[in-house]
Amino acid sequence: MIRSVRARSLAESIINDGYHSAKACCNNLLVEAAVDENGQVDRKFTEHYLATAGKDEHNLIDPCAVAEYGALCNNTMNICNRNIRGGKLGCACDPPAMAGDCTCKAKPILDDKGNFSFGKLRIIENDWFLAVLDGSDWEILDSAMDIEEPDAAHIISIALNRKNASALVTGHMEIMRTLVALCEPNPSSHEVPFEPVKTKLLELFGGVVDSPAFVKAYELVLKSGGSTSPTFQDLFNWADYFVDEEYRKWRPDSYQTFALYPAEFPNIVKMHLKHVWSQKPTQGTTTCIVPASLAHRLKADSTYAWRNLAHDILRT
Repeated sequence: MIRSVRARSLAESIINDGYHSAKACCNNLLVEAAVDENGQVDRKFTEHYLATAGKDEHNLIDPCAVAEYGALCNNTMNICNRNIRGGKLGCACDPPAMAGDCTCKAKPILDDKGNFSFGKLRIIENDWFLAVLDGSDWEILDSAMDIEEPDAAHIISIALNRKNASALVTGHMEIMRTLVALCEPNPSSHEVPFEPVKTKLLELFGGVVDSPAFVKAYELVLKSGGSTSPTFQDLFNWADYFVDEEYRKWRPDSYQTFALYPAEFPNIVKMHLKHVWSQKPTQGTTTCIVPASLAHRLKADSTYAWRNLAHDILRT
């Protein structure tokens, strides 16, 4: 049974760690419900949903709705989003409390009754708000699969949820260490094609790395020296002592900022990376801030360039 307490606990974790669309949609996969010769949708998925999530009064239920698809993973995330949209109970305290007495980390997105507030979510985590409002992208499997292999959906579901669980607990530094190690030039061409690197990352970490942000991370690693990058080796050594990912979560989209920096300023990149990891997160979360770009200060053709100053800093 998918109880609302699991959805509330997930919401609390997301508010604490920050919303990441790549994680939230990791391996999104649906199987289509069968339709009979009269055009009636098989109620198997509907009955399953009512028998699991439907027994909890704090889950949003529409008894008249018929499920045309069944989700093979991320069910708790789906329930959480539905409950947010419906303004259901969101307080994760035990027992749930009113706003004045609530101490859980989901409090920033709760109303004065301890229920989810869609309006507050828009202010605190706009990306999550848009995901709840517009939905997510899903890959859909044909209903014929469920007819030909009745156990296939169940087996796929178990495999996907195990993979997602592993990805969600993987530290960002571990992913980046792996990315750097994979960026070793081909001995003959002296190039590092992206596709083999992406394939290996997906194999190791799942959908959490299937994001445009990691393309920028890859570009930054190559610009910094690839697998032997002194910039990242020094960052990793520093992080071993000064970064605790229980209290700091990196936003992968931050690499869009750093990828714009000219290759001649690797130490500026390194200093800025450390600076972002060191900043106190905002809004009571553990998520690092997205840095403001310094690219316009470093480019030779920029009206606002401080290149001489940057070179002086690097020489000192």
